[in-house]
Amino acid sequence: MAVILLADDDDRVRFALSLVLRDAGHAVHEANYGRAVLAAMDSVRPDLVITDLFMPEMDGIALIKELRKSGSTVRILAISGGGMHNDPGMATSLAKLAGADRVMAKPIRNEVLLREVAALVGTG
Repeated sequence: MAVILLADDDDRVRFALSLVLRDAGHAVHEANYGRAVLAAMDSVRPDLVITDLFMPEMDGIALIKELRKSGSTVRILAISGGGMHNDPGMATSLAKLAGADRVMAKPIRNEVLLREVAALVGTG
């Protein structure tokens, strides 16, 4: 299965998504903000980065842009509940423009998450 680096500043969301992904056989590494993802990229070497878009210290859009600017070809799934503007559609559109491969609005259904992950990493 895939090595996934999951970033979300909400501990409950990160725990729930991580549990679903681990139960499906994926190796999951967790981060609570964008800079932690960048710091972990070389040691984790993920097949997929799943990132929330609204996080402190470095949001998901900035993270996606930084990953793409660095030349990383890691697959990226951006997720968002809309943040303080409560518009997940706008946030996910921005993520696509920044270089995300796929986007999902929260709340996320487990079967949809697993289907998206399989499409991105070629499993399933």
